[in-house]
Amino acid sequence: MQNTPQQYAFLVGSAKSGTTKLADLLDLHPEISVSSDKEPDTFARNDVSAAVMAEYDTLFEPNSTIRIDASTSYSEGTDSLQIAKRLAEVDPNAKILYLVRNPAKRAWSSYWHYVRNGTEKREPMAAITNQTSPHFVGSCFNLHVANYVSVFGRDNVRVIQFEDFIKQADDIYQQIITFLGLENVTLEQDESTKTKNKSYQWRGPAAFLKHVNPKYIQKTTKVLKSLLPESALEKLRNSATKPVPDLNDADYATLAALFEADHQSLQQDYADLFIKPTSSK
Repeated sequence: MQNTPQQYAFLVGSAKSGTTKLADLLDLHPEISVSSDKEPDTFARNDVSAAVMAEYDTLFEPNSTIRIDASTSYSEGTDSLQIAKRLAEVDPNAKILYLVRNPAKRAWSSYWHYVRNGTEKREPMAAITNQTSPHFVGSCFNLHVANYVSVFGRDNVRVIQFEDFIKQADDIYQQIITFLGLENVTLEQDESTKTKNKSYQWRGPAAFLKHVNPKYIQKTTKVLKSLLPESALEKLRNSATKPVPDLNDADYATLAALFEADHQSLQQDYADLFIKPTSSK
């Protein structure tokens, strides 16, 4: 891969932690172009050829100041160090954004996301506690932060707590824009408070969608969002989906213990990288 003059930021995860909402908000900034395919997963591949890079280039607005790739696959596997090195070949000074949340709840949400897509057939706890699964590895936040810091340095990596982002989206958003070196913009209230990409399962006539490639569903959803009012979209979502099962107390305790050491290391080793709300609500 050849270095390009373009400036990049990579929203590398974590999956099921608000990355879609953050990407949507970032895309509102006039100097930012989020890739037209929000998660192209380009650098999760081993072979990133010139042809692949040429196709990748078409995903962004040509005159943007910063291009953002929000592929959560960049932090779902044990190969995030190799992926970080590939990203550095594109832009060695790229900014890295990483959303994290309660690791047990994220793993649970990840499992049901994969069930919905038809790619996970195992029982919940068997799948999540498998230490090679994306549900487990994707919740090992300290592992991935360490890998990205080792390639891009502490000054170019920021971590956002999902719970903070949901409560004070505008505050966190403005701090991210400053981190990216851009001028702040005012968000409309309805934009900063929208919650998107909730965990759910397909139901009723829409159950067949769990066998459809998620990328095709994402493209269809994007078209529908451009054509239908929010009220109609909400009715469509409610008719086609149902919430995932609750995580019971016993399983939560098991998963919390499973991720405890990694989570504590994240808080101890990288506390200075967290973007925190500037005021309490």
